[in-house]
Amino acid sequence: MSMGLQQSNQYTEWMSPNGAYAHAVVSSGATKVNSARFLELLWPTTTSGWASRPNATALDATRPHRGFSMPLGAGWEKVLINASGASTAAGGLQLDGRTSTDVAVIRNDGTRSTRMVLLAPAGGRFSDQNGARTLIDLGANGGVLEVAFAAAWNADLSGTAGVLGVKFYAASAPASVTHAGAPASWIRDAATGLVTVTSP
Repeated sequence: MSMGLQQSNQYTEWMSPNGAYAHAVVSSGATKVNSARFLELLWPTTTSGWASRPNATALDATRPHRGFSMPLGAGWEKVLINASGASTAAGGLQLDGRTSTDVAVIRNDGTRSTRMVLLAPAGGRFSDQNGARTLIDLGANGGVLEVAFAAAWNADLSGTAGVLGVKFYAASAPASVTHAGAPASWIRDAATGLVTVTSP
């Protein structure tokens, strides 16, 4: 597998003018594959900013289809895609889900994690430290959950997933927890750092 970069405003190919794709062939060389997964990273920039765009790297060089990491200022963002429909691991991250459409994202500002997202239509768990530390556990609450930490360490939960019983990691006790901007009740286990939402 190889990675390539192409500035989008200099490349256009019309495979099917009417939008009806009847047949497309993608070759990986001499190796025959039964299926393929494409990861596409879109980075908005100007022509003058193209040279300073971040360089995405695979979380696992031998399994690049599982996700990527990219630098963001002093920090980074990592994206993990559930390649199996069950458990997928790469780059120290693990996603225990139920569908091959599950996606997890974590962003770090160089000091601490500031944003975590889990998209798991049938519920699931996202962890780091090779699966040892839970970052988000939706349980059976399917959908999308974003946990965003503000500078004052307020945690705001948003998305389509129900939040009752959801758990998320916080390095220290949040100043507050809100769901869609409204206060939520919660408890935190000091040993694991997991915050459990007890009422939305």
